[in-house]
Amino acid sequence: MPDPRRFEGFGGFLKAFGAICDLLVDADDFETAASDLFEEARRLGVIHVEVLFSPQIHMRRGVSLASIMGGLLRARHSAMRAPGFSAVFIADGVRQWGSEWFEQVVAALAPWAGRGLAGIGVGGDERSIPARAFTRAFRRARAMGLHTTIHAGEADGPASVFDAITHLHVERIGHGFRAAEDPDLVELLRRRGIALELCPTSNVATGLIPSIEEHPARALYDAGALTTINTDDGAFFDTNIEKELRLAHERLKFTREEVRQMLFHSAGAAFIAGTERRRLAREIRRVSDGAMTTKGGLPRKVSSRRP
Repeated sequence: MPDPRRFEGFGGFLKAFGAICDLLVDADDFETAASDLFEEARRLGVIHVEVLFSPQIHMRRGVSLASIMGGLLRARHSAMRAPGFSAVFIADGVRQWGSEWFEQVVAALAPWAGRGLAGIGVGGDERSIPARAFTRAFRRARAMGLHTTIHAGEADGPASVFDAITHLHVERIGHGFRAAEDPDLVELLRRRGIALELCPTSNVATGLIPSIEEHPARALYDAGALTTINTDDGAFFDTNIEKELRLAHERLKFTREEVRQMLFHSAGAAFIAGTERRRLAREIRRVSDGAMTTKGGLPRKVSSRRP
């Protein structure tokens, strides 16, 4: 097995990610990977997790979509037997492989829409193809009742975020930290209530930001953007949601109350029904009130990450 943490730059990360994905070949592999992820999440006190997976990376090697979804959903079914824990999946397209194939994948996902599959996204090389090329795939996904997000404003600039908002009408932006370079864009994100899935350690590890302290999360939060803290690919970046929240508090100088507010942002932007969003908010409030008044700790987490 290649070492997932030995890569250089954003391009090196994409290659390392593909190499690790090549190890998953049948439904049992996907079930094991997702089960391990859910076990770690519960150990950390996570109450809801939204897991991105990239079906095309496996399908290109002949792995069937049914095997992928079968393994993932078996793991979800087992994990959700634990009281107070919930999880959904988000199918993530590979941008550099074009929109036509991803549109076909979205159509093929119809049997699982709303049955553990909550949304779609697009990752990969953001600079290869503009977001607008995926308009038909995202329109089809919404017609199937799926939520939408996309990686933008990570390896490319603010124009990438604007393109995703205006053409794909996404509910969330993966990363999106480059939006901080355009105050008008930040105001547009704020006005439309589009949440940013910020992943500080990831951005430093891939060389897109020099240091944690230089991450614009603080500026985006202060400008009124719906900021959330996430792990991206935690196994590659040696992180988890607890570490990320502590980094936000200790190195990005978010107060404990501000960290809690970002968790409320996460609950409000979750790809689940409104009743479930309210349940998450109530649980965050209940647990964090006690944690912050007695131990000075950080509250229960709502996380977005990959298996």
